[in-house]
Parts: sequence; C-alpha cells; structure tokens
Amino acid sequence: MEQAQLKKLTDQYSLRNILNMDETGLNDRMPPDRGLATAQFSGKKANKHRLMYALTTTADGSGVFPALVIGHAQHPRCFGKMSGRDLGFDYWWNKKAWMTASIFQGYLKELDT
Repeated sequence: MEQAQLKKLTDQYSLRNILNMDETGLNDRMPPDRGLATAQFSGKKANKHRLMYALTTTADGSGVFPALVIGHAQHPRCFGKMSGRDLGFDYWWNKKAWMTASIFQGYLKELDT
C-alpha cells in the first residue's frame, strides 16, 4: 500500500525534481575486531572517532550535489586554512558527528539555492 501511495505522490514531479539522499558513517580509526583467521582480537580498545557522510543525487541521475560531511571538530587541522566548501563538500560539525534536524535543515536550504 505504501509503495502505491509513494508512486502516486512522485508521479506529480519530474525525475530531476526528486532528490535521494543516503547517509553512512565511517569509523576510520577503529581497528578490525577480526583478522584473516576469523578469531576475535582482544585487548584493543575501539577508537570511536567517526565521520558521517550524506550523498545526494536526483532520481534521474542528472544532478549530483556536493557531499555533506559531519565531523567532530569545528575546523579540522587537516583543512589548513581552507573550508569544506573550498575542498568540494559541505562540512558541519557536532560533538557526536551525527545528523541533527538543524544540520539537515541547513543542508536542505543550501541545496535549494
């Protein structure tokens, strides 16, 4: 039933006006908890540093938007004197590197311009 309602709703718009956004987390500093032998490693404390990425495109694939990256630091050292926008993506930050309503609304406003 829900698919039929969604199809009816989206049929009112052209594919280039329908956006799809997907988010994923990257725990880039976490060591593997298993090796090739599939035995679990012990004694390693998990580093929970993470980055959250959100990628957005149009339904027909004609429009690809800058990636949204959410991190822990207000201005990461690796950026140097540049901003995320200078590096080709939108960068936001909060303590947990999570998507929040205010970040999502800000991102949508930037997409709308």
